[in-house]
Amino acid sequence: MLAFTIALLLAPDAAAIADARGDWVGVVAAGDKSLRLSAHLERRGQGLIGVIDSPDQGAFGLPLANIVQDGAKLSFDAPSVNARYEAHWDSARSAYVGRWIQNGQAIDLALTRGGYPHDFDLDWNAPVDPGLAYQPAKRARPRVGPDLNVGKCVNMSNMLDAPTEGAWGPAFADDDFTIIKTAGFSSVRIPVAFSAHADTTPPYAIDPTFLARVRHVVTLASAAKLNVLLDMHHYDAMMRDPDAEAPRFVALWRQVAQAFADAPPSVWFELLNEPNDKLTNDRLGALYAPALAAIRATNPKRPVIVGPEWNNLDKMLAFEMPDDPYVAPSFHYYDPFLFTHQGAPWPNPAPPMGRSFGSAADRSELDRSVAKVRDYMARTGRVPILGEYGAQDDPRVPLAQRVRYYGVVSSAFASVGVASCAWGYRSGFRIREGDHWLPGIVEAIRAPKP
Repeated sequence: MLAFTIALLLAPDAAAIADARGDWVGVVAAGDKSLRLSAHLERRGQGLIGVIDSPDQGAFGLPLANIVQDGAKLSFDAPSVNARYEAHWDSARSAYVGRWIQNGQAIDLALTRGGYPHDFDLDWNAPVDPGLAYQPAKRARPRVGPDLNVGKCVNMSNMLDAPTEGAWGPAFADDDFTIIKTAGFSSVRIPVAFSAHADTTPPYAIDPTFLARVRHVVTLASAAKLNVLLDMHHYDAMMRDPDAEAPRFVALWRQVAQAFADAPPSVWFELLNEPNDKLTNDRLGALYAPALAAIRATNPKRPVIVGPEWNNLDKMLAFEMPDDPYVAPSFHYYDPFLFTHQGAPWPNPAPPMGRSFGSAADRSELDRSVAKVRDYMARTGRVPILGEYGAQDDPRVPLAQRVRYYGVVSSAFASVGVASCAWGYRSGFRIREGDHWLPGIVEAIRAPKP
């Protein structure tokens, strides 16, 4: 994963660009030709992430790295094209003025605010496979594990899982859950970065103010008659060193379980989002067992969701579930990746812009995944939850493409009785913006029949 951070350390003459979010454009001279460049910056935490495009060369979404803003100076690398940009802010021109250095050659480049028309050749009208249509069936009922009536579900993304609430997008508003319930949703998944708000030494205490905030948010959701999947998210240290972090993981869940011991039965726990790196399938059992024991001390029958390595579907098929009658499996689905992550700044290499969704190959891939889930349920008696799916909300991708994706994927898994939880609400693959839902997405999302 490549990303960059721009610390917002503004010199006096840079006051006009205190918020560097948005689009920046410029032109470099390449021999007897001029090539347009466009950088796209988005705030994350106290800095920014972004990509750069070269539309005249058909290159889009190239990730940027090693970005430094020091007063009026700005620099960043574009590793995939062996290039670097070094510039200073010129208040008279309202531009960053500097040099684009590529393969040892330095070329003048000024970046000003703006965006180029989308005149590059992208075909969003590729034929859609006529068989790419699914009808929701009745919700599947488990022979093993809890019977969870998830219904229509959305992730409250980039809110409590951000370093601080509001750093990655809008903070929670007290009317969010009423809005969601009114739109026809039955459940919300609330990712929470508990590890970012807890001590790193025993007894690993969670900040009481933060824990109270989480309780307030969950209480609001419950008051709106929504089921809540309370998910431990972004525990990166756990992935890097599971043995060292295991005691802290158990202690965090002990505290969370105690805090929600009196919560209604519609509040469910999810142990860990997308285990990865050193936390492979064969190590998860030893991690999950003591955490479940800590939860069961105060919540003996509360449903707990568990996921395999990366919450990957194939990994779920091979994952040995904990010996607990109230646990349910979960998986995530972001296929085809070249469609769902085009325009995203973090993958390396970045998927090229222009991949449409709905081909015969897309249908075959989705049919195979649905069949795997159906066979898993028949074999194990367990009914999984599709905890995340979605497509990047890059403005260059027509909304109709995203509407099709959310509708097709949710209805495909609903056709075997499996509920899905869309990523995400108002930030990160967002389906709502400002005071309105993005047209067509909520209506497209389907759930199994009751």
